[in-house]
Amino acid sequence: MSGPAAERPVRVLIVDDEPLNQLRIADLLRGASDVEVVGTAADGPTAVDAIRRLAPDLVFLDVQMPGMSGLEVISAVGVRQMPATIFTIGR
Repeated sequence: MSGPAAERPVRVLIVDDEPLNQLRIADLLRGASDVEVVGTAADGPTAVDAIRRLAPDLVFLDVQMPGMSGLEVISAVGVRQMPATIFTIGR
């Protein structure tokens, strides 16, 4: 593949209600030159807004958050509109 699409990094959104978990994921991704963390969210409603607004390619999504679970985030965004998702479980 050539052209701008081949050089574009994977745009990532990190969603977790625990700030330390957000930092850990961001630290793990920091070394990858083909990844760009475009935002973070600490709760479900903010995550839904960020997914719609930022249009990330990939979401690291905490399964258990107060008020709105990761599965409820997917439901709110819509399964067909949801970017690729990696579920996370905090400690």
